[in-house]
Amino acid sequence: MEAEAQLVADKRSARGSRPPDAFEPFFARTRSMARAETPIALGCARIAFVRESSAGLLGEFGRQSVGIGNAVLVGPSVLRGAELDGTFTFTTVGLDMDYAIDQVFWQHSACLSDRQDAEELAARLYPTPSRIIRLGEPLLTRLAPSLDELVALSVAGRLSLCFNRMWELWFGILWAMHPHIKVASA
Repeated sequence: MEAEAQLVADKRSARGSRPPDAFEPFFARTRSMARAETPIALGCARIAFVRESSAGLLGEFGRQSVGIGNAVLVGPSVLRGAELDGTFTFTTVGLDMDYAIDQVFWQHSACLSDRQDAEELAARLYPTPSRIIRLGEPLLTRLAPSLDELVALSVAGRLSLCFNRMWELWFGILWAMHPHIKVASA
């Protein structure tokens, strides 16, 4: 019971004053870990930016090594855990799949008829459930202030008030990452 209470307290601390099960269609968190993490799955797509140290990511995709300057794109419901090489710090940006599909739809609206077409296109462009994006440490250093501000706004829990600024930051991050993201041919 004490461990369960601590888990709830940790979740509340990580989410600000909102309850741990509050729906967040778009969020960002920075976290440091000092011990291995059992694989877990979330119901959203997420990108984790490695900010300190290195780790071996574990899950249904096998073991993948990541270090500073890498970003890990993980699809919804994909198990992911970590074996650490010291204290491991990362910033995770999570996005509800409806939001993600909307972005694909609007980006490719000239050739799509509806969101179902967007979902099928996303599945073709990103066929693997997890991938490492090698950004490099200089780019991550340049993105760090935007990631930190995105986390600060997200933890404040005022999505409706900060929505446009959060999206501005996120789209700036995506724009900088774009040359490093490889997609399958549609």
